[in-house]
Amino acid sequence: MQELDFNAVAHAHADWKNKLRHAIDNHEEVDADTLCKDNVCMFGKWLYDDATKKTMGGVEAYESCREIHAIFHKEAGKIAVEINRQNYAKAHDMLKSGTPYWQASTDVALSLHELRKAVSAK
Repeated sequence: MQELDFNAVAHAHADWKNKLRHAIDNHEEVDADTLCKDNVCMFGKWLYDDATKKTMGGVEAYESCREIHAIFHKEAGKIAVEINRQNYAKAHDMLKSGTPYWQASTDVALSLHELRKAVSAK
């Protein structure tokens, strides 16, 4: 299992809010097809790596984190679609507190913390 920089992962996922806001503010297109995939980012590659699955498979924090991470990318992808449709107000509202994106982002941060503890215990 390759080493994972949990701080970099947390920062990269938290930074998506800024990237999406920037795209909204500047009316820039977002690669929604890639963003909605949960196995393309650094963390997704680690989660789906065969060695990681072999080592962490069955560990509750790992399984939970995979599910939560997939939801995050699905929600971020929905916002990207709205940006690309030029529905900037709707996309902006989708980033607000209490939205599915906000919840998914919060859940990723919490699940990363639990996964870090599980990896340290391995």
